[in-house]
Amino acid sequence: MILTFFNVSLAALMFKGLLTPYLAEGITLVLSGTVVLVLVTAMMSSLPSAISVVQEVPVGILAFLATDIVHTMHGYGGNQLYATVLGAIMVSTCFTAVLFWLLGRFRLGQLVRFMPYPVIGGFLSGTGWLLLTGAIQVMSGTPLGLVLLEPLALARWLPGLLFGLLLLVTLRRSTHFLTMPALILGSIPVFYVLLALLGATPSTALATGWLLGPLPIGRLWEPAALFAIKDTEWPILFAHYGPSLAAIPLISALALLLNASALEISLARDADLDQELRAGGISNLLAMLVGSPAGFIAITETALGQRLGAHRPWLGYVIAAFSAMTLLFGTAFLSYIPRMVVGGLLCFLGFAFLAEWLYDAWFRLSRIDNMLIWLITTAIGIVGFLAGVAIGTLVAVILFVVHYSRVDAVRHFYSRTDYPSYVSRPQVHEQLLCDHGEQIAIAELQGYLFFGTAHRLFNQLRARLGDRGIATIRFIILDFRLVTGIDSSVTLSFQRLRRHLTETDTQLILTHLSNPLQRIWERDAGAPVDAAQVPVFGTLDHGLAWCEEQLLLSLGAQNLTTGSLSFLDMIRQALSLSGKADAHTSLAPLLANLHRVSVAPGQTIIRAGEALDGVFYVEEGEVVAQMITSDGHYITLRRMQKGAIFGEISFYTEQGASAEVVAYQPSTLYQLSRRAITELEHTSPTIALAVHRLIAGDLSRKLVQSTHALSVLKG
Repeated sequence: MILTFFNVSLAALMFKGLLTPYLAEGITLVLSGTVVLVLVTAMMSSLPSAISVVQEVPVGILAFLATDIVHTMHGYGGNQLYATVLGAIMVSTCFTAVLFWLLGRFRLGQLVRFMPYPVIGGFLSGTGWLLLTGAIQVMSGTPLGLVLLEPLALARWLPGLLFGLLLLVTLRRSTHFLTMPALILGSIPVFYVLLALLGATPSTALATGWLLGPLPIGRLWEPAALFAIKDTEWPILFAHYGPSLAAIPLISALALLLNASALEISLARDADLDQELRAGGISNLLAMLVGSPAGFIAITETALGQRLGAHRPWLGYVIAAFSAMTLLFGTAFLSYIPRMVVGGLLCFLGFAFLAEWLYDAWFRLSRIDNMLIWLITTAIGIVGFLAGVAIGTLVAVILFVVHYSRVDAVRHFYSRTDYPSYVSRPQVHEQLLCDHGEQIAIAELQGYLFFGTAHRLFNQLRARLGDRGIATIRFIILDFRLVTGIDSSVTLSFQRLRRHLTETDTQLILTHLSNPLQRIWERDAGAPVDAAQVPVFGTLDHGLAWCEEQLLLSLGAQNLTTGSLSFLDMIRQALSLSGKADAHTSLAPLLANLHRVSVAPGQTIIRAGEALDGVFYVEEGEVVAQMITSDGHYITLRRMQKGAIFGEISFYTEQGASAEVVAYQPSTLYQLSRRAITELEHTSPTIALAVHRLIAGDLSRKLVQSTHALSVLKG
């Protein structure tokens, strides 16, 4: 019954003024759509108790369009006015059905959530304003203006406005599900009591426009009414109102997702948003065939049904059956519903939107967001809905650009000293890189680089290079792993950066530069990316390893490997540090258990997942640890040169190898098996202790490096 009151109110909102004679047809359209929407949603929704109805959001916009259509088509006959409004309703519902279905079919429901929240609030607040002003016109029977302040007009709309305020205030204080029905149904006898006290009769009130009627007697459903679209003035409709009709589906999609999200919380149940969109697409397509405005899941009706114990679709079937009976058999009481009650319901809906987005939002959103909501609402009220939406969207885009341009394009800035590459080098090389690592600077970029961030990026890099001493930096790596795109407007800043680095004899290296970004760089930065000018590497580790090699070459480190310690030298050093042996201690027990392995390039040393029998030490050459991805590509995890130890973690944890190890160059390895280490622990505990000491020291250095790098990245 209450839903019927709402349907009548929505119909009255659209068919007012010169369209009032077609109110019965309007009620038919809304009730027919309710039957279709409720039935399809009951069968397809992911929420068993979900109820879809014709919604006030699209109806509020359609009511505004209907008023404008009547104004534009001044001088046309009533049938043409009705037909054109009916055409607008059907076109908007068709567009809504198509958009809903496409979003659900391709699982794009989440994309709608990228609409800025204050813009959505502004749309809905503006819809509330349209509902409120439309309600006043429904009750007064006159357009907005000073005429509303005349005593007779004021007596028609002011009580309804106060009734809407009463509904709003009461329902914000009381959550009992019978509160609204009691207020609505109780207002009707109160009206007739006041009518009797004033000495008027229902017939007089009907004749003077205080009641909703007169309406046709008998059934409301007349299929022939839809044939009126043959008189629709399609050129006028699409020439003047195409953009507005296209805006209805977008706003309806936003409102549907907002309602579904709210119901997830209210019902403590997850909803499949894409399924709701598909259901909304099919239901609106069928609703379009009966001339109904668009509709979707309703929060109030669904939550009320849940509180009444409707955990299955049966409540939807009951609502559909009641609406269908009203259509088929008609009901005399519709003509005797007071206009101020209908208008009061519309005022309540308008006040609810305005209170939520202009008052409640003030305490939970930022001041800028609230000002945007107020701006959109004011623009809709002054220049119309479509212009208000355009103004609000434009301002939101400008604010986004301003805010995004303030985001630091450099996520991290550090040196090789803070973050070593994935190459394990001889100890003498590692020491050199630690001493001179500040000569390699790394800048991890992030986000979308455009005119608002490119100039700021250049200034940031120049400032940070200056802080570290540009004279000491020989390599700077720009890592693009977190960059989503580059706008062509960054040309000037990149050219300035290259010129600045050339003047200071600093080599620029690019990493993680995808093919599209590389093409943009070559086009906009004015230089191809190649080893001679701007080397490009697939990952940061590859680029950093190249810089390390160039730095070592410049330091003459290629001649230092001959003097580096062998495995046996490392054991002697560990024995010396323990204080329990000297340099003349015999290593014969160790040599007896040490297995020397020679491997060729590409030869597999360890397979991922296999149990390891001991640890390995790289005596000469280079090996790599790698893993295969799901698409069959290999990822290099670590390159290990002379002095590197591997297999120690699996040895101590007694778990399978986490990666595959293969020879990168002809290499010589020493393997110390688990059995050999156990035997040394019994026969030569001093040597066994030195072995464990060597392994523990290597693990500790790796842990310290990893911890330091992590602290830098998190800082």
